[in-house]
Amino acid sequence: MAVTPYIRKVHYYETDRMGIVHHSNYARFFEEARLHYLEQVGLSYHAMEEWGLLSPVLYCNATFHKPLRFPEEFSVVVKLKGFGGVRFSVEYQIYRDGSEQPVTTGETGHCFLNASMHPVRLDKQYPELHAQMLSLLDSE
Repeated sequence: MAVTPYIRKVHYYETDRMGIVHHSNYARFFEEARLHYLEQVGLSYHAMEEWGLLSPVLYCNATFHKPLRFPEEFSVVVKLKGFGGVRFSVEYQIYRDGSEQPVTTGETGHCFLNASMHPVRLDKQYPELHAQMLSLLDSE
């Protein structure tokens, strides 16, 4: 399945006094790109929430190699890095328009919870979603 990168421009309000994107915005970029990725592979957060699934962020790491500035365009390449039935991790590479080297790399960790905030084992309660997550992992 062909998945396209998430693409957008840096907004002025996302920059700091030095004129570069403030580090706190990268978590937003990761979330926007993750939602874009999941929509493309048929796993919208909205649909998962309608099924009673939540997927909170357990951790968020970013390494900044070069700064992004207003109004540069950037793309985010997303990859499912790991999946263990309850937890999964997502990898991100952010590229400045025209760049072959990522300006930022990162990873987020997540889990699946029900509305009562208890862990959900997809293989037992959502076998089709479990199979879809495994197929995404295998296709990467």
